[in-house]
Amino acid sequence: MKQQSTTKEEILNTFIDLFNFLGPSLTLSQVSKELHISKKTIYKYFSSKNEIYEAILDNVVEEISIAQKQIYEDSSLSLEKKIYKLLTIETTEEKRINMSKMSALADTEPKFFKRLMDEYEVRWDYFAKLVNEGKQQGIIKKDTNVYLVIRVLESSLQSFYRKDFFKFTGLTYTNAVKQLVNTIIEGIKV
Repeated sequence: MKQQSTTKEEILNTFIDLFNFLGPSLTLSQVSKELHISKKTIYKYFSSKNEIYEAILDNVVEEISIAQKQIYEDSSLSLEKKIYKLLTIETTEEKRINMSKMSALADTEPKFFKRLMDEYEVRWDYFAKLVNEGKQQGIIKKDTNVYLVIRVLESSLQSFYRKDFFKFTGLTYTNAVKQLVNTIIEGIKV
């Protein structure tokens, strides 16, 4: 059992490393060659490239969900710090993936790319709770419309995947998120 999960993790890690270099043109043959295993071995774990992308995204989603709950329940953090940390969660995979290559997936893996974009439209419950708590405490402007702020965040985060966004802005994904979050927080706090 240990060998099985190790091989699966090695496939995912190698896939990410090669994706960072080759982008979506990466093939499973290249992954198998890099790992010195057969494609048949890869197919024991993943039926396609799309399934590997899905597994990576599933890992990201799970890590974000766990981190959101921990941040929300952390009584040592101020409300403003909770909002900031909640919106700037950086997962293990996000730290490793070259986000500037992700926009090309819109053309090469449209089904996966749609799911990726759809993921930005869920899991806003803790953020909404914190904003509403902040309004009650007088930390967040009373007229702040939580739904509007969430939609601005969603749209902005999704726009990071437009072709050449990072090239034109000169930002990394992490820096773009932090600038966006700082702008939002400054706009809603009293």
